[in-house]
Order: sequence, then C-alpha cells, then structure tokens
Amino acid sequence: MRLFPFLVLALLFNACRSGQSVQDKRYPAHVGDISPDPKQDDPAFTVCRENYVPQYYSLESGYEGEKPAIEAFFRKNFVQNKKHKDVDGYITIRFVVNCQGKTGRFRLQEVGPDLDAQQFPADLSNQLLRLVKSLQGWKPGMNTGVALDYYQYLTFKIKDGNIAEILP
Repeated sequence: MRLFPFLVLALLFNACRSGQSVQDKRYPAHVGDISPDPKQDDPAFTVCRENYVPQYYSLESGYEGEKPAIEAFFRKNFVQNKKHKDVDGYITIRFVVNCQGKTGRFRLQEVGPDLDAQQFPADLSNQLLRLVKSLQGWKPGMNTGVALDYYQYLTFKIKDGNIAEILP
C-alpha cells in the first residue's frame, strides 16, 4: 500500500513529460512566433536558433543611429501619394533580425484609427514594406556576449496618407 502513491506520482510524471514533447504543428511554440513561409519569405534568410527567438526589448539590440536614423531614412525615402490624403491608421511591420544583423520573415498588419482591421492602398503598404526591408544597420541581439536572433517591429502612424510617427 505504501508503494501506491509513488506509483501514481510516477505515472503522472511520465504522462506530463510525454505530453510536453508533443507540439501541435498548427500552432507556434510561442505566441507571436513568425514561422517561415516559403511563399513570402526569402529562402536564404536563416535564424541561428529556430526554437528561441526573443523579443527585441529583452536583449541589447537596436539599429545603428537608433530611432533618429530610422526616422531620417523614412523622411528621405518615403514618397507621399497625394491621392491618399484621406488615409489614416497604423501599419505595423514585424520581422526577425538574425544573429548576423540580417532581416527576414516580414509580416504586415494594418488597422484604422479605431484599431479595426483596415486594408490600406497597396502602393502605400508595399512602399513601407520595401523601405523596411531595405533598412541596413540592424544589430544582432546580445545577451551576455552571445549574439541572438530577435523579433522587431516598426509601426507607422499614417495621417492623411503620410507618415505622422514611427513607433516604437
């Protein structure tokens, strides 16, 4: 009778352990993960550790020249289309910066001023995506001297078809 509690605990432990090793491939391992998609991603882009890509704010990471350099790049290169003068909302572009400072796995989310899903004119969204992809100067994430991949995003507040603000 004394063995019974140990037997039950051993069975529960074994069941829990085996359940943890099975992952349903329909869902990412972590909320917000960007899985590779051969239809839209550059096949040459790789990450150093597929199973561990933290968020930018949990590492020493960033862009050379930081936010002022990013803002200057968009002031110089973004071309406003006057026919979009009534377009307002937010366009967020999420992506991965790998341990070599290269970027990939770009994903776009568009919402209106009320934060409901909204489709922006394709030329506006595509221009922002093209410009974000062309940004050179991302630093690898660093943690205790080790270079890591990380998730990064840029959100563009659009007012009258022009960039009013870049977040974060």
